[in-house]
Amino acid sequence: MAIRAGVDTGGTFTDLVVFDSESNEIRSSKCLSTHKIPIDAFRNTFGQLSIEPKSVSDLVHGTTIATNALIERKGGSVAYVTTAGFEDVPFIQRTTRPELYNLAWKKSLPMIDRRSDCYGLSERLLYDGSVLRGLNDEEIRVLISELRAGEYDAIAVCFLFSFLNPSHEVKLKKRFEEDIPELPCSISSEVAPIWREYDRASSTIADAFVKPVVSNYVRQLKSGLSELDVPATLMVMKSNGGMMSSSSCEAAPIQSLMSGPAGGMIACQAIADALDVKKVLTMDMGGTSCDVGI
Repeated sequence: MAIRAGVDTGGTFTDLVVFDSESNEIRSSKCLSTHKIPIDAFRNTFGQLSIEPKSVSDLVHGTTIATNALIERKGGSVAYVTTAGFEDVPFIQRTTRPELYNLAWKKSLPMIDRRSDCYGLSERLLYDGSVLRGLNDEEIRVLISELRAGEYDAIAVCFLFSFLNPSHEVKLKKRFEEDIPELPCSISSEVAPIWREYDRASSTIADAFVKPVVSNYVRQLKSGLSELDVPATLMVMKSNGGMMSSSSCEAAPIQSLMSGPAGGMIACQAIADALDVKKVLTMDMGGTSCDVGI
């Protein structure tokens, strides 16, 4: 029996849908999510349908682990490294405001705890990506010493114009991996190689913020699936509705930020197509978040 399984884990419930390619039968089950031991929810939903884990040939997983970590601000402590003079970008944010005359309006809080968690290096790339000043080895040595002494869980790096020339970010990340491998590093040229500093910086910080949580979750899940003798390779739903490997999810967890809601949107689109409905409003309400799509 070849079973193709889809598991969606939310803050409250875990849902399983399986397709038996031999009988063309579709079945589903539901149980409470088990956050401390994620694999227990998989085991429980499989057990409800009397499915042998060894028979699972394909496994796709949708999860709100990154979503909820971001919403509830339960991610890791992030150190932000940028071009000297731009350390305040996460706090300044944009000059625009949604309500021009609302004097009580407040900016959203950045995912950086303090301004002292922002570090500037004197490197500088020009508007065309050419190098004005290279990385300074002594500055990097001092920075690594400070990061090692700080109580950080991850590092986010966003240099000016790095979307045109990622060499400085790539070099710095390599140094971090060699000297402080215990701190995962997110660089903007990999996370969001786009123009506009705040958009790129905030995306990179968000990736670093959820990385410790997502990495721990994925590793626990992979270990549990191995113990259950599930032969299928774990694939994780991306925010765009595609899939990525578990290792890719660990490397770029921000890609799974809308992992769970994306599955619901795809299902609603399929239903709308079957009913020939052109305009659809969807709502996916869970125990922690509520997602709306059109």
